[in-house]
Amino acid sequence: MAGRIIVDRRATLSVFLVLFLFQISDAAPVTRAFQTAGSAADQRQRKTPLRRLLREMRRRLAEDVPAYEPCGMKYMDYSPCEDPNRAKKFVRENLAHRERHCPKSTELLNCLIPPPVGYKRPLPWPQSRDEAWYVNVPHKQLTTAKADQNWIRYDEQTEKFSFPGGGTMFHKGADHYLEELGKLIPLTDGTIRTALDTGCGVGSFGAYLLSRGVLTMSLAPRDGHEAQVQFALERGLPAMIGVLASKRLPYPARAFDLAHCSRCLIPWWLDDGRLLAEIDRVLRPGGFWVLTGPPIDWQHYARGWNRTKEDLSAEQDRLEAAAEKLCWRKYKQAGMFAVWQKPLDGECQKSRAEAIPPLCPADQDADLSWYTPMTACLTPVPAADGSGVAGGSVDKWPARLTATPPRIALGLLSGKPGAALAKSAAASSAVDAEEGAEEEARESAEGAGEEEGSGGEESKEGSEEEGKEGSEEESKEGSEEESKEGSEEESKEGSEEEGKEGSEEESKEGSEEEADEERAERAQEESSNGAGIKEEGAEEEESSEGSGESGEEGGEETSSEEDVQRRRLQGESGMVVEDLTVEDFAADSDKWRQRVRWYKRSLLPDLGQEGGQYRNILDMSAGMGGFAAALGRDPVWVMSVVPVDRGDAVGGDAEGVDAPAHVSFGAANTLGVIYDRGLLGTYQDWCEAFSTYPRTYDLIQANELFSQWTSRPCPVEQVLLEVDRILRPEGVVLIRDDLPTLRRIKRIAPALRWDARIERPGKDDVVGKDGEEEVVLVCTKKYWTSG
Repeated sequence: MAGRIIVDRRATLSVFLVLFLFQISDAAPVTRAFQTAGSAADQRQRKTPLRRLLREMRRRLAEDVPAYEPCGMKYMDYSPCEDPNRAKKFVRENLAHRERHCPKSTELLNCLIPPPVGYKRPLPWPQSRDEAWYVNVPHKQLTTAKADQNWIRYDEQTEKFSFPGGGTMFHKGADHYLEELGKLIPLTDGTIRTALDTGCGVGSFGAYLLSRGVLTMSLAPRDGHEAQVQFALERGLPAMIGVLASKRLPYPARAFDLAHCSRCLIPWWLDDGRLLAEIDRVLRPGGFWVLTGPPIDWQHYARGWNRTKEDLSAEQDRLEAAAEKLCWRKYKQAGMFAVWQKPLDGECQKSRAEAIPPLCPADQDADLSWYTPMTACLTPVPAADGSGVAGGSVDKWPARLTATPPRIALGLLSGKPGAALAKSAAASSAVDAEEGAEEEARESAEGAGEEEGSGGEESKEGSEEEGKEGSEEESKEGSEEESKEGSEEESKEGSEEEGKEGSEEESKEGSEEEADEERAERAQEESSNGAGIKEEGAEEEESSEGSGESGEEGGEETSSEEDVQRRRLQGESGMVVEDLTVEDFAADSDKWRQRVRWYKRSLLPDLGQEGGQYRNILDMSAGMGGFAAALGRDPVWVMSVVPVDRGDAVGGDAEGVDAPAHVSFGAANTLGVIYDRGLLGTYQDWCEAFSTYPRTYDLIQANELFSQWTSRPCPVEQVLLEVDRILRPEGVVLIRDDLPTLRRIKRIAPALRWDARIERPGKDDVVGKDGEEEVVLVCTKKYWTSG
């Protein structure tokens, strides 16, 4: 079962489509009646049998979704793209075998990753910083391999691991280590907020930085030190599987205020300082790099390291020279610590006597780093602002969380996150047409053309009833009015009928579903009619050589100007790209504050509470990081993802493919904005597995991700299986999208052993703008274990 590939369900859909056509033949008189002009209320009444047939068809499809079986227990800790068995097939040069190597599409598992037998809900934060259940991560190797360094202990009586805070260089514990480091750099005044710890062990460096207001991305490979990142995640700490090797780290340029490496034994000076140049890329101007362990303080440690003083002295000289070539200055060295600082601006980069490593090409995107080869070049920094800081200075934490990020304030970004989310289906269709979702518009136009050939009179009469054919604004108003009217009428009608057939609860559900279908149908009709009108107007304009007739009929003059602007701003993905503004940022921040307030009040009362269930959180399509920022002062951490892809290359099938990555769906590359705010995040192609262990996250949000998935080459089911892999038992998935998309995912949810329900804000919840409907699918993963 574990080896089965994702099954294409189109054949099943075809069978039910035939069944549906047989059933609809009984409603032929009703169908013919649609061609007769009449009031909107009459047409809605006549369409009711058709909608009931659609509901029945959807229910049968839901029953047909096969339940996914559990994978074998050997897959309990399976990380598809960091599989040690697959790693053996790759070259060891530059540690490339420890990087991401994803399975091919024919090797994907089509089953649910099981938790360990007896799995328990993780201990709440902050208790989890110091303790974890053995049964959740049943690996004792580190308790013996690192016993002398006090990384981790196991207590047989409590059946828990404990984390004393020890480490290779943390002789008196991580807290004491940071006390000493705090005497050299400003760890507690908000200057340093984001940190990168390469070779993190079980995450104790980041664990004890949290109390100092510093958020750390803990990074370590999946290697002989079994489960080190898994322990960090079980402790409730931000962590990923990763390694400094042959590819860039999946973070933007100028992301971290501090980078740290403790006894990592990396020859930083080799290959013209390539690895050190990568640290430089991700460090903010003025940021610090801290190194402990060989060769630092070799005068005292040479004998313990079993190295000669001459060898270690020469090694430190090479390291100092490599740092100097990057324009770093030796900030301080005391005891076991050596600290370098990256310059605030790019003046030194321009005036280096020896350009080794050379500056990276000017046309190379310094931010985007998904499978980007790591080359020995120095990343140029942007021009300094009035404060003298390249790319702009950031406020100290916590003011940094809500201040306008310099990448937006200085106009260093292009592109806009996806369209406004969770609106009604009718409004969604109108906005998508306005904002130039060209692929959808093209499909709508083709559909309208076919409809016009066979029954265009029906479409024309329907659009004339709504008002002027070409006016998008009036079309939108009509859509919203009819949606509201239809919803009330159908809700009442459905409620009365279902009340006769069954319980009150079923009646309410049925009326809501019919109202949702009403909105979706009308959105589709409006989209098709509008597209058909525009297409017809364009032909007339061409034949009349700009007579202006088509402009009056379909609003073509305005559309032409907008299309020209869209084409001018299109990126390589072919999607609309616009400038992000300070106003966009403020509106996005306010919107997410409202949404999170609603989450806490109605959907997830435990969210943000001390000792609550939700500690590790993932945002699958984070935009400007508004969701994470709204939780920024709560005892949680959020991994904010900016989705990327490489065109048609899928997962492991892309191995070795020289395809440039770009941000998915034509959105802006906002990961740098997220780091400017003092938050953490990464890039991710959701056609591949995430670089983490199973059961990492308590809460996952997907924000307008799946409705755009038609442009991706992997099925939605594959993505949902990955979400299930990284979600903890009894964890929650919040999916914000249009209603048709939510309905489709809700039908799949039972096969994943998820409970799913659709939620809307109540009367007292202030969420979104007027005219926008907030709809969220809330999925809860059931607790289950194999055996």
